[in-house]
Amino acid sequence: MGPEFWLSLVTIVTSCITTCVTSVWQGHKNRSTTEHVGYKAAIQRAEVAKEASHVKTALKKTDAALQKVGLENKKKLDDISAVGQATHMLVNSKMRPMLEKSVSQAERIAELTNLPEDMKEAEDARAKLEEHNEAQAVVDRLMNGPSIEGIEAQSASS
Repeated sequence: MGPEFWLSLVTIVTSCITTCVTSVWQGHKNRSTTEHVGYKAAIQRAEVAKEASHVKTALKKTDAALQKVGLENKKKLDDISAVGQATHMLVNSKMRPMLEKSVSQAERIAELTNLPEDMKEAEDARAKLEEHNEAQAVVDRLMNGPSIEGIEAQSASS
């Protein structure tokens, strides 16, 4: 067994050791990379879950705020509607008696004077009162729905 044999043997052993060490190193490196990728993925999943939780909380708060605003707006609109109806009723409660008084006075003047222009004035006052009553009936139906009297009167005229 000469020096060439020992040199060949050392070369073979060195080659085997190098191959084994390289193989072990590559496996460790691959495992570390896989573990590192898995670790990064786990961190990302945790961050996404955390963000999703924040979004869910923000949505709940937003929904609650919108519901509150919606209720407040509905109340404000209801209040405005009530004021509008009260104003309408007040104005109309004063308008009809004024028109009736106007008709009464115009008719009295027409009776006293028997002048054609006074007769025309009395007719115009009566027409305005009837026009007001018809318009008021329409508004009342729109605001309150049809009344029994209105339905009966409509049936009788049909």
